[in-house]
Amino acid sequence: MQETERRSRNIPTLPDQYVITSLECVWFPDKRIGSGGYASVYLGTYHGATVAVKVLRKGTPHRMMDAEVKIWMKLRHPHILPFYGCCSFADPPFMICEYKENGNINEYLRRKPEADRRKLLYEACLGLVHLHSHDIVHSDLKGSNILIDKAGTACLADFGLSKTKTHSVIYGVHNTSGPVLQGALRWMSPEQIQGASPDKPGDVYSFAMTIYEIFTSSPPFSGVADSDVQHNVCSYNTRPLRPIDPRIAGLGLDDTMWALVTRCWDKEARARPFAVQVLEKLKVLARSYNESHRQQYAERVEPVLSTSQYPAYTHKTGCLSPPGEFFGDDDIRATTFPRPPSPYQNTQSSPMYPSAAPATRSVLHKSPKRAQRIAKECPPPAYESQPEEDRALRAKLVKFHSPSI
Repeated sequence: MQETERRSRNIPTLPDQYVITSLECVWFPDKRIGSGGYASVYLGTYHGATVAVKVLRKGTPHRMMDAEVKIWMKLRHPHILPFYGCCSFADPPFMICEYKENGNINEYLRRKPEADRRKLLYEACLGLVHLHSHDIVHSDLKGSNILIDKAGTACLADFGLSKTKTHSVIYGVHNTSGPVLQGALRWMSPEQIQGASPDKPGDVYSFAMTIYEIFTSSPPFSGVADSDVQHNVCSYNTRPLRPIDPRIAGLGLDDTMWALVTRCWDKEARARPFAVQVLEKLKVLARSYNESHRQQYAERVEPVLSTSQYPAYTHKTGCLSPPGEFFGDDDIRATTFPRPPSPYQNTQSSPMYPSAAPATRSVLHKSPKRAQRIAKECPPPAYESQPEEDRALRAKLVKFHSPSI
């Protein structure tokens, strides 16, 4: 009987691993964590694991979920939100996906404004390139559809507004002189606002608007009415103005990044770069931003080397990094290694340096250059330090801290 109903609804046959019954999943109506065009997202549990459950709203045609499932179940990529399965015959029907603890990128950046925005954009673009390589158009790119996991990694979500989708309204955006617009108006390309089908250049345009949103922490054309946005974008080729706040430039929206943004939201679709070209540019920009910030921080903490405070190191890169703050892809996954002993600290009780003797503070204060030289000669221990290196380091420390100096 279920097979008959499935065929009558023209539901694509799902592999067994994606078929979920309503008894396997429990979702909590009082814990809504998101909302989309045709469904709401709630917190739930599936076989003991915390998951996100996307539940269809009443009155929504089932084909909406069927179209999204048909696309989503084929996507497997580190920067694509993982799909676990769906229950098409429950009332209401629902889908299950991985729960991302840090929410979307806008929420994450409000909590951690020091996060590397260029790295997050690069990771999101990796997901977009994967979609385009499989001839899938996202057609609803924006900050709220980029999710961040507990490791600080970005991934794309919400694949409902694809070419196969015919019924969706986001944010209640209406065109008074035409049909309902499918998507977020402020992120949409001019050709899509005028009624063209979603395509890959339209995704690149939306990604440019998303870059602007992530760096400015505000949606495109903030404070402008939807009707004015539609008219100005299509008729006058209006785009958001470049922010003049130097703090935004310091976050990574420099001349090179702004040039990339303006290329991506070009009026002519054929003049926009491909997603893979955007990816290569973001890769270069993310690396340059990471290196410049490491250098700036190293210069900022240079005077600290002659005091008792020693900057923390990360075991992956061995680069200076402030405790509790991370810059770049390498640091954000690395836990801070215990601080190496400062020449001004008593290292006798340190389990890593058991043979070190107490520091002679008076001598060191009289010779700050020597303290700085010794600090540079004693690099931070590697993640898996060798015994020979430990013995040499301990010998240096013992000689340095000897009271007979």
